[in-house]
Amino acid sequence: MAARGRTTRVRAGTLTAVLAVVCLLASMVACQQPSPPPVPPPDEPPPAEPEPLDKLGALQVLLGEVLTPASSPSRVSAYMPSEPLSDGDVVSSESGARYAVEDDTWFAFIDDEPEAFYAHSTRYVFIDAASGDYEVVSESWPPEINGSSMWSAGTHNWHLIEVLSLLDSAVPGAASRSTAPKADYGDAPDGTDAYWGIPGRFPTLYATANSLRGRPGCHTVTTGQETLGRSVSAEMDATDPNDPDGVPNLVDSDSDERAFIILDGSDSRLAFTVSVKQSAPDVTRYLNVLIDFDQSGNWSTGSNGDEWPVVNFTVNVAPGDSETVITPSFAWGTRIVRFSPVWMRALLSRSTVSEGTFKRAGGWDGSGKFDYGEVEDYFAFLMEKPPPPKLVRWPPAPGLPPGGDGKKNGGGQPPPPGPTKGPCGYDINYHVIVINCGDNSKDLAQGTPIVQGSCDAVSGAAQDQGYSSVANLGPNKPGSSQTSLANIGNAFSQLASSVKCGDHVLIYICGHGREDGGIAIKDSSGRTQENMNPTDNGDADDGKDNSLKDFLKKIPACPDQDCEKPACCCHVTVILESCFAGNFDVDGVTGEGRAVVGTSTDTESWATYPGGGVYTQGLVEGMRDEETDTDDPPDGVDPQEAHENGEDSVSENNKKRGKSQEPWEDSQLCECKCPCKPDIDVDKWVWSDAEDGWVNQIEVEPGDGVRFRIEIENTGECTDIVDVEIIDEMAGCLEYDNDATLDFAGDSEDREPDRVWSSAGGSLLLWDLGEFGPLSPGEVIAIEYDAVAEEPGPNLNKATASGHCSADYSNIVVSADLALVMVYGEEAPPPAPEDVLYISLEIEAESFGDQSSCHSFVIVHVAAEDLTGGSYPVQTVSIEMNGLPWFDSGPISTTYYSKTLEFEADCGQTFDFLATAVNDEGMHVITAGSITTPVLD
Repeated sequence: MAARGRTTRVRAGTLTAVLAVVCLLASMVACQQPSPPPVPPPDEPPPAEPEPLDKLGALQVLLGEVLTPASSPSRVSAYMPSEPLSDGDVVSSESGARYAVEDDTWFAFIDDEPEAFYAHSTRYVFIDAASGDYEVVSESWPPEINGSSMWSAGTHNWHLIEVLSLLDSAVPGAASRSTAPKADYGDAPDGTDAYWGIPGRFPTLYATANSLRGRPGCHTVTTGQETLGRSVSAEMDATDPNDPDGVPNLVDSDSDERAFIILDGSDSRLAFTVSVKQSAPDVTRYLNVLIDFDQSGNWSTGSNGDEWPVVNFTVNVAPGDSETVITPSFAWGTRIVRFSPVWMRALLSRSTVSEGTFKRAGGWDGSGKFDYGEVEDYFAFLMEKPPPPKLVRWPPAPGLPPGGDGKKNGGGQPPPPGPTKGPCGYDINYHVIVINCGDNSKDLAQGTPIVQGSCDAVSGAAQDQGYSSVANLGPNKPGSSQTSLANIGNAFSQLASSVKCGDHVLIYICGHGREDGGIAIKDSSGRTQENMNPTDNGDADDGKDNSLKDFLKKIPACPDQDCEKPACCCHVTVILESCFAGNFDVDGVTGEGRAVVGTSTDTESWATYPGGGVYTQGLVEGMRDEETDTDDPPDGVDPQEAHENGEDSVSENNKKRGKSQEPWEDSQLCECKCPCKPDIDVDKWVWSDAEDGWVNQIEVEPGDGVRFRIEIENTGECTDIVDVEIIDEMAGCLEYDNDATLDFAGDSEDREPDRVWSSAGGSLLLWDLGEFGPLSPGEVIAIEYDAVAEEPGPNLNKATASGHCSADYSNIVVSADLALVMVYGEEAPPPAPEDVLYISLEIEAESFGDQSSCHSFVIVHVAAEDLTGGSYPVQTVSIEMNGLPWFDSGPISTTYYSKTLEFEADCGQTFDFLATAVNDEGMHVITAGSITTPVLD
């Protein structure tokens, strides 16, 4: 029906929203001035003033002309104050529009997309309380009335009337053929659970076992003449595999058209569209409604009162018309809290249901054959965001209003977010920031905070995966954890103080997006306090941390830089769950080192409760599912892998709702450079027949043969070693005897030294192993060879390995190890001190400051070793500095001793050190070193 002429004036900002009176004269194409009304005869009384529109009349206008029940299959909701607004009242929107009321006006807010984040399509409806004329204004945010939310309890002198959609919650069951007559059947559970653990005993099947006196399940034989809605299907029983709707009716899968529940304080009503075919007779129809108020699984008077609230309500609709029928008011059971969800049956028929027949049975049980009409069953949730079956235990348990018991996303231990080590061995840390920008006042009042639900789901999954939480901000949290632009900036600063280039970061931001850009930051009551914009207004930086671009600048990218470099990162994933997230697809938000995901472009983002955002539901399911990991071998689920689940979830929701939400992604992740921390380790052994294994020391006689083994391992954390070289020193009383072999990567081959030459103390063997390519961390090369004992004495055999870091060739790593062969003869001469005792001295200095103020730090490292492995233990180690005693170890007895000493000095000072080691035989060795502390230029 077209809008009627509006007489009440509502001012909207600078625009006066006054609708012109519609001229309804069919013969005219333009409005003309009406003729003066005829003067009534003196003896006729003046016409009576029309009665002001009462609450029911306002609902009839709203649901009969603006928002008719069966006009769409979409889920919508509406809210109307129980009293009209008066002159001076102001309705305002977050969009900035203001509507000043000048006459008594019924106001209604229609949410056309209650399962979406804001901003999205809404309508403000102003109904003239005197004439019933109305104006509909397109809006995108919930309203405030006189500066307060419509849902702020106690701030208004009226209560809020809620209008909620009744739609299918289809969970189709198994189909089976039946010999039942073709008719219209319901879809309430008959033999399956109605609620969790409560069997459904509703008489739905034709041959039901749950009816009084063996009556058949409720059905109407002749269909299409009068309908609840605008159409009806006929099937062969409620399990018909060839149901015209495409699926069998059971459970809640009949193609029900939208109806409304009206909650008005303690009163309840229902609103249906009733259509009568042009060819149908002009007769009275009757509407009967059953509601399982006590959630017992059948319809009868029970613990929560009479369950037949609408009894033979007369419906008079002319053939060829469709009208909105609003039932008389009734109580939703006898308890203070309305139970939800409940099973409801609505029957439109030409005949009444006999009250006498069911008087002693607690009321009509929902059974019976009816010649004409339609039967519709609904699983009625008293909420605008009913939980989807896949997100709650289904069917929900009874007695848990408003929506049954929800279950959290996931469950069990999820896979990690990725490997713990980088490709060259560095540690990868995983950081997460979750920013809850706040729910709107409507969702908070109704207990369906979709923003909070989204953030809780991501925070829980990230924690279970092993992320370290840097910040979890929310509007109802105290201090630095409360969502504000300042605290968001602080969270990013905290992240910068702990992140490294090779770490991985997840930043999840959820809130209500503005069509003109940004996300609204709301307080704990749902009122907007600030906006987080993508960038600063204009091209210039305003010098403040107040945009996402500003925050992300705190974590710059670090391509090809050291993976352990602090305060930067190559792997920052930003997920924006909001409407109009495409506003963030701009330079500065996107950029190198980041993968930015927006859950929408220039449309709404959809959500459910529980579960939160539709994209977020899929994302979290992916984070918790090891099957999401596409790496070989598996190493965990990162946000990019889980993103595909989020996209699939949105696609499925789009098909279900006929929507066009489209996530977007801009991925510019970079790679860091492995930190060059190479290391190498050498072990040298000699074979012992007595031990039947490799040992560090053996005793032999002149002429005996010995076999040595050298193992070289890359013990670095992160990088390969190249151009490995081995130099093996043999004492003079041993002689190389060939038969050298090399083992690498499971392969063995003969490999004589590349060079053998004599030195003052014996002979040197050199193997150049560059042809074996990089030696990766953990890999080992082993060399074995034979030697012959020539002369008595201790034979210290030292193997030294060296190699170059593949990431920085100038970085050389070296390691050495000893094996001892004691050759005993008739007269073994005593060993020389340097053969059994070894001392080393290392000195470093570093200067700080500038030319005017310079100081140095000197580090001295001394080490002494009994080269025999225990025959001549070290007894004392001492150091002189500049000719004076400086350090003395005191009495010791050990095969190895080391000490690091530190002191401060001025720049440009010279220090001479002399280190002495003494063993238990009184043998001593010395070494010296000098250093001049650097002078700064």
